[in-house]
Amino acid sequence: MLNVDTKLLLIPENYQPPEFKIGSHIYFKAQFFYMTQPSKKLSNKFLGPYKTLALPGTHSVTLWLLDSLHAVHPVFHISMLEPTILNLIPNCVQPPPLPIIVNDEPGFEISEILDSNIDN
Repeated sequence: MLNVDTKLLLIPENYQPPEFKIGSHIYFKAQFFYMTQPSKKLSNKFLGPYKTLALPGTHSVTLWLLDSLHAVHPVFHISMLEPTILNLIPNCVQPPPLPIIVNDEPGFEISEILDSNIDN
């Protein structure tokens, strides 16, 4: 365990933890969550954004999570959180790309399979 003097050396003097306000939106780290991506390296680093419900302590935030995350406790330490960054360009919103519609359903066309690897 680090003593008080060592902790003071590791934290810069001008360090200020990010301020989170009730009602703002926050991303949280996906570090301890199982993802369906085949590679952790390619999966999302943060999940969200989720709305802030309360600030129970100086270093904890309560988030409003989706029903799919019902097993997750909604209180997070601020080291696991990232505030959302506002769009700096006014009146500029980039819409998501439109899906390719095939037979009235979203679809994708695969031209050929270049390689496959099946582990048993």
